[in-house]
Amino acid sequence: TGGSSVSFESALERDWSILLDFDPDVAGFLEQPFTLSYAQEGRQHHYTPDFMAEFGRQTGQSKRVVYEVKY
Repeated sequence: TGGSSVSFESALERDWSILLDFDPDVAGFLEQPFTLSYAQEGRQHHYTPDFMAEFGRQTGQSKRVVYEVKY
C-alpha cells in the first residue's frame, strides 16, 4: 500500500502486514498507530496496538480497524 516500509516485532506481525498489503479493500495501514494511557487499581498503564488498517478502497465505505497480533 503505497510502497512504504512497515516495522514489525515478530514473524506473525510481518505476515499480517503482508496480508493487509495484498487485501484489495485496504486503503492503507499503520504500525503501532497510537498509545493509550489508562489507570487501573491506582497504577498507570500504557497499551500500544500493533496495527490500524483503513478499509474502503473497493467499497467506498471507510472503516478503520485496530489489530493486536498474537500467536
